[in-house]
Amino acid sequence: MIVIAGVAFSGLAAPDTFGLGGEQKTVVTELPGGSIVYQPRGYFIRHENTWEGSFYRLDALEICMKFDRICATNQTVLVEFGSYSYWCKVVLWEWNWQRDKLIEFKITLHRDFTYSPATAAKADPVARFDSSAGKQTAATSQKVHTVVSGDTLSHIALKYFGKASEYPRIYAANKTVIGTNPNLLKVGMKLVIPS
Repeated sequence: MIVIAGVAFSGLAAPDTFGLGGEQKTVVTELPGGSIVYQPRGYFIRHENTWEGSFYRLDALEICMKFDRICATNQTVLVEFGSYSYWCKVVLWEWNWQRDKLIEFKITLHRDFTYSPATAAKADPVARFDSSAGKQTAATSQKVHTVVSGDTLSHIALKYFGKASEYPRIYAANKTVIGTNPNLLKVGMKLVIPS
């Protein structure tokens, strides 16, 4: 099983193999007389993983639409495989609806070595200004996230806490803003990120 952006890819959706960082190229030379020589040719970092699979589950369509948004907005997402965690971009996401609850897909992940939650937080200023007074709000020590297209509470939790499973903390702190359904985020909402 592999988890991408909080979505578990298991069974027919999981890849047969998943590169865990690198591979070594080997040249095999057959000499006259039947001898074989194996020559290692260095270590090459594997940046991409591609596979095809199928979702057979009730939320298959929602998952495919989520990955459409991730791919279209060029977001960096957390990929968890066994005890390993990587930051990757979904550079290819193609899917084909077969029948109710069954969707076939093809995905390509590309490692993003430049991304970390710490650098992402620095790139997004969290000090907000009161538009009427032109001054910083009283809660300058709190981080505030403005919802953009494609955001989910899990993705926001991943960005600020490094774990998608921390989304209930954000929902609890912003229940009055979000409402009764944590899946209905609107572009432009300002969410307080609890410390």
